[in-house]
Parts: sequence; C-alpha cells; structure tokens
Amino acid sequence: TTRSFTTVTSTVRDNPVRISDLKGWWKLDGNLQDSSGNGNYGDGAFIWKPTALSNLKLWLDASDSSTITHSSNAVSQWSDRSGNNKHAAQSTASRKPTYNSSGTNGKSVIDFDGTSDFLDSSGLSITQSYTFALVAKTLNNSNGRDFLFDGLSADGRNIIALDYGGKVQMWATNWDNPNLNTPSGYFVMTAVFNSSISSLSLNGTSVNGLNPGTSNLSSGIRIGAHKDIRDFLKGSIAEFLIVDAALSANERQTIEGYLGHKWGLVANLPSDHPFKSNSPSVGTNPFSTDVASGSGKSLDLSNGTFATVSTGGTEDVFDGDSNFSVSMWMKGWPADANQSLLSKNDFDPGSMGKLMSWLDADKPKHMAKVEGTVSPPVDNEAISLWLDKSGNGYHGIPNSSALLPIWKSTGLNGKPTVSTGNYIEIKNSGLDFDGWDKLHVFVVMKSNLKDWTRILGKTTNESSAANTAWHFSCRISWNNPQKLFFSATNSSGTNYWQENQHAENNSFKSGTGGLLNLSYGSGSMTRRVDGTQTDTRSVTGALKSLPNESVKLGKNYNINFSEFLIFNDKLSNTDELEVEGYLAHKWGLQGELPSGHAHKSNTPSFGGWAIERGPSGDDDLSLNLTGAGDKFTKPVPLNDDQWHHLATTFGGGNKKIYIDGAEVGTASQSGSVTDSISRLILGDPNISSSSSYPKIDDVRFYRGIL
Repeated sequence: TTRSFTTVTSTVRDNPVRISDLKGWWKLDGNLQDSSGNGNYGDGAFIWKPTALSNLKLWLDASDSSTITHSSNAVSQWSDRSGNNKHAAQSTASRKPTYNSSGTNGKSVIDFDGTSDFLDSSGLSITQSYTFALVAKTLNNSNGRDFLFDGLSADGRNIIALDYGGKVQMWATNWDNPNLNTPSGYFVMTAVFNSSISSLSLNGTSVNGLNPGTSNLSSGIRIGAHKDIRDFLKGSIAEFLIVDAALSANERQTIEGYLGHKWGLVANLPSDHPFKSNSPSVGTNPFSTDVASGSGKSLDLSNGTFATVSTGGTEDVFDGDSNFSVSMWMKGWPADANQSLLSKNDFDPGSMGKLMSWLDADKPKHMAKVEGTVSPPVDNEAISLWLDKSGNGYHGIPNSSALLPIWKSTGLNGKPTVSTGNYIEIKNSGLDFDGWDKLHVFVVMKSNLKDWTRILGKTTNESSAANTAWHFSCRISWNNPQKLFFSATNSSGTNYWQENQHAENNSFKSGTGGLLNLSYGSGSMTRRVDGTQTDTRSVTGALKSLPNESVKLGKNYNINFSEFLIFNDKLSNTDELEVEGYLAHKWGLQGELPSGHAHKSNTPSFGGWAIERGPSGDDDLSLNLTGAGDKFTKPVPLNDDQWHHLATTFGGGNKKIYIDGAEVGTASQSGSVTDSISRLILGDPNISSSSSYPKIDDVRFYRGIL
C-alpha cells in the first residue's frame, strides 16, 4: 500500500527550440511576420505597398531608418518616401522628437514627449477630400488633447485628437465625435475628410457619416501638436500616410491590412476584416493553404515568387560566420540547377543604395503581354508591362498602344532585350523621381544610334537645358562616331553637360551592345561607358524639378534595353564596380571592360551562403558556403512532391544536412562564411515561371549549431 518516488531533475526544452539563438522565424501563415521576436519582417514584390496609391502625397515610415535624420536620437527630419519631398522637420533642439530604434514589432518609431515635441511638413498643400492612415499610440496625456496632427494656418486646418474627453475626435471647422474611445497601445487608424460624408476607422472598425467641416490643409501640417504649439501628443508614430482622394472602404481596408501585418497589429483587426489572415498582395496571392502540419498557410514559390528580409545597415544578422543552422519545411523541388531555396548570396542592388526601379529583360516572367495578368511573352511578342524587380512598383509601361515594346529572346549577344517601340516610361516616376539630389543609373543596351536621340532620361526637350532635369542622348549625325551627351540641370537652372566621341568604346557605338553608368550628386557628375570613366565634373544642388515628366527609355526611336537600374542615391566606388562587373558578365560584355577593372576576369562574388538545388544531379541538394568550402552537395530524398523537413548546420568543424530528422550528409569544414551585404532571400529571384517550384513553410535561422 505504499510507494516511493524519486525526484528527477531535468531541463525543459525551449518552445521553439533554442529560442535564445533564433534570429528569424517566418511561419508564412499568410504574411511575412517574424515570430522570433527580433522584428525581421519579410518583404516581397507581391506585398502591396503605398506606392500603389496614385494620389499619395505624404509617406512617413519610421521602419526605414534611412529616412530619419537625427543626432543622439533627436530627430531633425523625417523624410517623405512618397517622392514628393514633403519632409517633416524640426530645427529647434528642445522641440525635436526622439528616434526609438526598438519601438514596436522590432521596428523603429518616432517618440513624442507630450510637452514640446512636434514636426512640420510646411510644403504640403491639399484640399478636401483626402484620406489619412497611420500607426501610432498614445500614453493618454493629461496635459492636452493629444493632437496627432493639425494644419499650420488658421484658414487651413484638419485635426485628429485622441484625448478629447477620452474620445477620438475629428475637426475641420467643427468637432465631430465618432464615439470611439482613445485606444491603449499601438493602433491602426484611417480617416477620410470629405465634409458631411467623412469617416474614421480605428483598428478596422469604421464609423461613417461624420461631419467635421470643410476646411483644407492649405499651408502644411504639424505632426504631434496643435498649430499654436500646445495639445502635444504623448506617444509614438510609426507610419503616416496622406492620400489626396476619398478612398473607398476596400482601399482603406487594404491600407489597414498592410499596416496591421507590417507592424504586428493584425490581432486588433476585427475577425471579418478581409486582411485579417493575409497581407494584401499584388497579383496572385502567393500563400497556399497546403501546409506541412496543422493549420495555417505556406509560401508558394511558383511563378517567380520570392521574399526578402532586410535587417538594415550591413545586413549582418544572417551572415553565416562560423556557425549557423537553418530549419524549414518544403514540398516540391526547384526546376533548374543552382536555384535557391534560401540564400544570402545573390546580386542585391537594393542593399547598395536606395534602389527605385530595376527592369531586367533576362526572363519572360519579368514581362506581361496584358497588364494585370500573368502573361509572359514568347520571342518577338509585344508587352504591356515590364515588371519592376525592386518591388517598389515602378514598372516600365509603353507610351503608345499602337507601337508596343517587343521582348526578344536573343537581342544582345544571344541574350534578351526589350525594344522600346516608341518609348517606355517608368510608371509614377513624374513626382516620385523628381528633384533628387542624388542619381545613379546603370543601363545595358544596344542601338544603331541616331542624331538627337534621347536614350533615356527625364526631359521634355533633350536639346534644351531649361527643359531638362537629366538625360543621356546621341548628338548630331555629322560627328563620326556620333557624340554621346549627358546633360543635367540643377534646381537653380545651371546646366552641366558632357560629350565625347568615344571612338574607343566601339561596342557601345556599333550597336553590338554596351554598358552605361551615369551618376550625379555629392559634388560631381560622372559618366562611365563599358567600365571606363570618360567624363566627370563638379556640380552643386539638386536636379531640376519636372514633376509632370516621367523617366523615359527611348523617344520616338527604337532602342533595345537589356537591364536598367536607377537609384535615388550615389553608390560607393566599390559597389559601382561590382554592379558593372555583374552586368558585364551577365550580358557577355566583359571583353569591353578595361584591363584594370576590378571585375574584368570574374563575376564579382557577393559572399554569403545558399541552400539550393545542386549543379548537376536531379536530386542533389547543395549547402553553398562562400569562403567555407563553397558547395557541399548530396543526393536527398526530397523530389517526390511531399512535405519534408530540411535542416542544415555549419560549425564545430562540420557542415551537415538532415532530412526528416535523419542525417544524410556530413563533411569536415573549418573557416568562416564570407560576410555579405545581400539581404536574406526566401526563394530565388531569378527563376522562370514553373509550377514545380516548391512551397516552403516555417523557415527558421539560428545563430548556433543545432
């Protein structure tokens, strides 16, 4: 009738495993949230972004640290990402809000102290109707009404106050109360000011039929305080949007879904919200209900779908170094050799500077015969859309339906080109690409040049400096060879230009193809052709504003383009040479690089690592570690269209591959993976459309050896 018991002391396993070493965990359940708690939110070209809004007037995004100018966290400017340059600024030291790098969901925010802080965007001027959207929080300031914003002049004011009698209220000549309590913690808010049919939505719950009045924002906006410098916001703002239109309920819900998933606030949205489960997407939603186990979703990498994870700075969070592990589920198999499942070693121009648009003719999947559909062309078919690989939505579109661009599979050295037809313009690049103080453009193209032909640029008349922001053109035909002409005009009207005959650059001149590199800013303007610097001169000021003129490729003359990258930035010399080397080797132009070019002999290595299909065998998997033995390849039992678990480890003198819990390959390996500035990529940005490309689920990156 008696029993004895022995106490056993044991450890309790972390859930998830090795939580202290877990740096990124993407469940891929309809979004790219990071469940590790480190805030490494993913992004992808399929994710809807505010640049899709045609009337976007102001976009302040604290998660993009490059837009925050501060000294010891005291913010002097929060730059506008809309392209309209309506930056919010504060020059008085005692009134500067605070940059908080760990605000919420692992992302930075701007903190307002409730007693003196605010920012002004004095250049903004719009009239009703318009829509506001923001992510913010208040600490319920007892010293005032917690103004989220106010107009700067007495005759041009709109207000949203958070603590007016404990309620959220709107004003545009009179107060209106939606009867919504001031929220605690971070919230998502959208509001339409449209006189007697205004509305406000808090965390997806909308109140319509409001009447706050008819005044406008005619003289700018103050963020975080009353125009008379009182009623200060005590709290934080993470993201702030203004759209010059009364957006529909569906459009506002799209913004709410984007903000909710980005800032980890989807739990606040009502259960029937259309984006409760999925982030709003562009085109076909890439998340599948086919999952490895349990409920949820997976990410379908078919049709060229991929996602990136940017960690800011030097992108070193996911460098392999001398020890790291990866865990993921997958179903299906890459269609081609060397295609990646997970990597940090790809060509990633967005990590080198502020990449705005990236057009690449290499794959037909980057084109659409009919805009808004998945309709890649075959050789010599017309296209209506050239997709922007940067993910920013600045696609190439034809200016005329009567003379469409043509995709050619062998237009340049046996490789593809897009012939421009009349010309191709960069969508929404009028305002968004206007008045830049820095510009860097790389182009691979071929053409039998014609006199006074605009090759590319932003100008209404390439022979007139007064009507030019910048352009690159071919000049008069009696020059033999014809002169190449780079012209730029600054905001004060000073024109800078460069021309040369460039007889030594025959590849570019003869129509067999060439590589062009143009840059402006930081005191100089430089032209490089086929890797050789041909001109440079000193410049001052930002580029001339031509808000109604888009960036165009070609003009009334057919030119064949293979690749086009444009940065609102000026790359370092090292990055500039790497881009040139990558493009030259990719397009068969390495023979035109000068003998002293850093990447004349070999394609530049971007370091890093990848888990990818092997280089030869149909069932081979490679753990590719640059600087640490490179490719370690083993045949694996994955190619059967069933869900399998894949894990890889590196460190402690070994690299290993595990399938479904069983070790299938190991090799001795010391050393360290070469660091890479590239972003972590889920999938492969260079694949062709293929239904056999895998689905992936529950991807985890560990700093340590599992």
